[in-house]
Amino acid sequence: MILNKAAIAASFGKAVESYDKVAILQRVVGEKLLMLLPNTCDDKKIVVDLGAGIGRYAVTIARKYSNITALATDIAYPMCKFGKETFANCERVIFINADADQLPFYGQAVDLVFSNLMLQWSSKLINTLAEVYRILKINGVFVFSILINGSLQELQHIWAQIDNYSHVHEFIYLENLLSYLQQVNFKVKKIEVCSYTRLFRSPYALMQELKLLGAHNIHPRRNLGLSGKQKFQQLCAGYENLRNAIGLLPLSYRVVYGYVKKTI
Repeated sequence: MILNKAAIAASFGKAVESYDKVAILQRVVGEKLLMLLPNTCDDKKIVVDLGAGIGRYAVTIARKYSNITALATDIAYPMCKFGKETFANCERVIFINADADQLPFYGQAVDLVFSNLMLQWSSKLINTLAEVYRILKINGVFVFSILINGSLQELQHIWAQIDNYSHVHEFIYLENLLSYLQQVNFKVKKIEVCSYTRLFRSPYALMQELKLLGAHNIHPRRNLGLSGKQKFQQLCAGYENLRNAIGLLPLSYRVVYGYVKKTI
């Protein structure tokens, strides 16, 4: 599945003011991902935060290491602009509006690439991985998290009973991700799969969070018209069957944490 990059940029650009407030899963995953980074950094280094959003983790990394420059890159210009204004006092963080498949950096110029829950939005993942490989120095490290197949499975299951359109993003299988990493020549040092569940009081609250995150359905086989009140009511009715013992509705995510190196 090849996604429309302009649609991705527009979707997250519109969510710029709400994204950071509702990015609960993103923060949980991001904090765990930060733990894969070394405790110290002895030499001056260049770090790229790929799909940085407003740059919160680029800033965190810059504050963690006193001798690095963090390049916060994102395809959505409003995210870069908002981040630059929000963290104007962070001199070692540079915001760059860029396509992850065509990064404006020389080959072998970067020591570390950090990417938190962005890769699932890649238009063509193997191209993005190849670009990360290109910009990394020999022995450079790529630390990432990505949503994989099994994420949003409740929504996918319920919508499948309502119509034949694709209402949910199509997530990569773990086997395909590992194959892509191998094809690009990354040396896999660590892969960990974790499951998370967000709980909501209502289907509306669930859908509203996805909207505020900018995680709109941009699947090529989506319904280009309005889904309508009737279909939303069908979605709500289907979700009611999933209420747990404390009366809340689940939404599942499967996350891969990866630590890979460029060795050749």
